[in-house]
Amino acid sequence: MRDVKRFLLLVTTFSLVACSSGSEEGSSDELFSAFEVSGSIGDGPIVGGEVTVHDADGGLAAVQTSDDRANYNLTIPVGTKLPATVTVSGGIDLVTGRPADFLMLGIINREGEQTVNVSPLTTLVVKAAQCAGNTSNNQLSTLWQAVGRDLNIGLDVEVLGDPMADAVDASNVATAVLANEALGEWIRRTDAALPDVDIDDIVSVLAC
Repeated sequence: MRDVKRFLLLVTTFSLVACSSGSEEGSSDELFSAFEVSGSIGDGPIVGGEVTVHDADGGLAAVQTSDDRANYNLTIPVGTKLPATVTVSGGIDLVTGRPADFLMLGIINREGEQTVNVSPLTTLVVKAAQCAGNTSNNQLSTLWQAVGRDLNIGLDVEVLGDPMADAVDASNVATAVLANEALGEWIRRTDAALPDVDIDDIVSVLAC
């Protein structure tokens, strides 16, 4: 087990280096008008979670709290440089009764009113894109196809093809909850097996 921990920490170090370097594809210096972004927050549904948006330079753009239906709706202000990162922390997971176990991520690549759900699934894909140094929509689409094809966690891509951009409603909520709960539990069990490793580092290693 000690050797496994050492290996995981070593891989994490290289993963974080990879995420901080590489291509700048997907970034933009263009400034946009204000627009609305909304979505659902889930592992299990998370209410009272802090939803924070940082622009391409890391500056704070917007903050909100997810409502009692685990949704959010906020305005991205004029002058926000894209891509912007949406993060969610804290709150209460209505399935586990605990705060979010790890920092969850979504990404905003374009201007205009849009859905950006934030969940374990979106976190895995965003971190994988960051690790590759390319967070463009084309890269995200490729990664969603890989998740649906290779990761057997109950995601039905015929029903929910893009878990970050597709609005969650009665037609797809079952596969969204099933897949996110399965992935969240995988991460929690890995964390339980490696208690000396930070859970956010575990997510980065799994993604990369």
